[in-house]
Amino acid sequence: MADPIALDRSAETWEVAEALDQLATDRGTHRQRAAQAQAYFAELEGNDRDLPVAPLGEVGRLWRTQLRGSVGLVVLLIVFTVVAAVATQTLPRLLGSLVSSAESMPTDGVRGLLLLIVGVVGLQAIFTYLAARWEVIVGQRMTAKLREKAVRDALSLPLGRIERASSGDLTTRLTQDSNVVGDTLRNDVPQVLLAAITSITILLGMVLNSPLLTVPTLLGLPLIVWASRRFLRRAPAAYLYAGSVDSRLNASVLETVDCVRLVRTLRLENARLDDLADRFQLVSEAQRYTLGLRLRLFFALEVAYNWPLVPTLLLGVFARSQGWIDIGTLTTAVLYSLSWPAPVNRLVQTLGGVLTGVVSAARVTGLDLRDRDAEAQHSMPPRGTDRGTDLRCDEVAFSYDGGHDVLDQLDLTIPAGESVAVVGASGSGKSTLARLLSGIAAPGRGSVTLGGVEVSTIPLPELRAKVALVTQEHHVFTGSLRDNIGLSRQQLTDSDIVAALQAVGAGPWLACLQEGLDTQLGVDGLSLSPARAQQIAIARILAADPPVMILDEATSLLDPTTALAVERSVAGDRRTVLAIVHRLDIAETADRVVVMDGGRIVESGPPNRLRDSAGVYAQLWSTWAGQTPGSGENRPTQGRTASTTCRSDGAEGESSDRLGWLTGFTSRCLDGDVLIPSRRDPTQTRRELTRGTES
Repeated sequence: MADPIALDRSAETWEVAEALDQLATDRGTHRQRAAQAQAYFAELEGNDRDLPVAPLGEVGRLWRTQLRGSVGLVVLLIVFTVVAAVATQTLPRLLGSLVSSAESMPTDGVRGLLLLIVGVVGLQAIFTYLAARWEVIVGQRMTAKLREKAVRDALSLPLGRIERASSGDLTTRLTQDSNVVGDTLRNDVPQVLLAAITSITILLGMVLNSPLLTVPTLLGLPLIVWASRRFLRRAPAAYLYAGSVDSRLNASVLETVDCVRLVRTLRLENARLDDLADRFQLVSEAQRYTLGLRLRLFFALEVAYNWPLVPTLLLGVFARSQGWIDIGTLTTAVLYSLSWPAPVNRLVQTLGGVLTGVVSAARVTGLDLRDRDAEAQHSMPPRGTDRGTDLRCDEVAFSYDGGHDVLDQLDLTIPAGESVAVVGASGSGKSTLARLLSGIAAPGRGSVTLGGVEVSTIPLPELRAKVALVTQEHHVFTGSLRDNIGLSRQQLTDSDIVAALQAVGAGPWLACLQEGLDTQLGVDGLSLSPARAQQIAIARILAADPPVMILDEATSLLDPTTALAVERSVAGDRRTVLAIVHRLDIAETADRVVVMDGGRIVESGPPNRLRDSAGVYAQLWSTWAGQTPGSGENRPTQGRTASTTCRSDGAEGESSDRLGWLTGFTSRCLDGDVLIPSRRDPTQTRRELTRGTES
């Protein structure tokens, strides 16, 4: 029969072995997470894809700038905090005096001392309340200033820089990181200030009360300093890495939600779920690493600030027996030892929050760290140059991320006032050309000029006022229809806004709106179909009246008749226009057609001449129009003019003819720009078109 004691010992040995194995595994995992964080931190300096992260010096400069307008409030906050801390730490001295002199002190003296204690408690309560109130005021003001600056910095970022970053990085910085910084300024920073001042006053009180009885507390300070320095040395990389993986998770979520129909159509649900699971795992690992750092810090500090109580009491009893101190001094020392852990614990608890806020502030401040060389180029306009609106590309070459050249030895001249349509198969470099001409990207070789001036040297405000790029992406801002159009240029009149809307074919449904330009759009207002949202986006640019417009499939969601009208409106007033189109009937309205293939221009000339030739454009026209090359016959526009009816609620109704055309609307096949009939359910299409217009 087995010995029960031996079995118990064997079980205990097995449990100890398992615990040691788990500890070794945890240590290995912790080191692996630390290596990942340090690797990300090391890559920050040369990372050109993600948005920059500011160094701590820039964060300090930012906070000093934010405090500059609230110096008086900050001084009051510090004064209130100091008075509250001093009042709090005066109580142990008063209680010690009461204990030491209670027997010998007359009744009036005891009564007066008690009243003094009550008064100090009341003073401490009042100034603690004032400090808390001023904490909120100062924190809210700084948070508001920080949010405004972050939005200004984001709007000032070059579009190319934003596009190189992940779609969730900027969103995370403007929302989550800004919220973290706000919480830190409102809550954690004042708590750290109060805890630090309270800890200092306790130490001063201990020294003034009895230097001998302060020794046990002072012996714990080296452990506090060592643990804090160890934490602060590793934590920045850990929290920056956590913020980065969180941004990538947000990017994946946003991309999946925004493209949910495409995901379902291509049956990518499992792939997207796997990607989200992987990103969730990275976020979990990063959070566990920061948690592990905090737990190690907490353990060391718990030992450091809890152990002095017993040694202080024993040393005090010994000193009292030797007659070195009285009972009141011992009582005061014990009370100080009891109160010492609270502020230190508060300081430790908020230290992680402060560090998180500092890292978030570094990410938000990074929005202001533009490319200094590019910024200097854009801030020094060349002298002696007369800037017009003619565009010119000379031997331009461009590649993405150092890969193969998307554009190769491209030469193009667009005189001021000319309308040029760019056609070609997908991947021929059309959109890349639009990016270079609009200043979003710079050529790797060659030059791109506007009015004889290198685009990269034109100050950004002037460049954005002169050149407008309109893509098929559109956005409707929450607010009135007037606000959506009027934000493009100040001092727009209602007649200017109506004229811009009519120019893009929005006049019929505008007349159906009961509130007219005051109609609210967005989440809580009228929901618009994608085509109408695209009309608003184009009208917004027309209202800004830039001398140069670059359209990259900007009318892709409009019916052919409306799209043709929009193209003619854009080219009006002798504006310089470059339009990237897939519908060749729209290309026919341009002064000149440019055909691109393989990153080069293979044909250029008036549309009728290219159509009558036997070149690439003639073949494209033949394929699109169903004719033989060189026939010279122009294809009639197939767009149907929609009849518009206004319902009783002021919304526009679509005729069955218009709905029938939209139901059979086609989607382009990117490989060759082949038009494939849509297979969507007509009932679903009709329901989506009228959604948001029904009361």
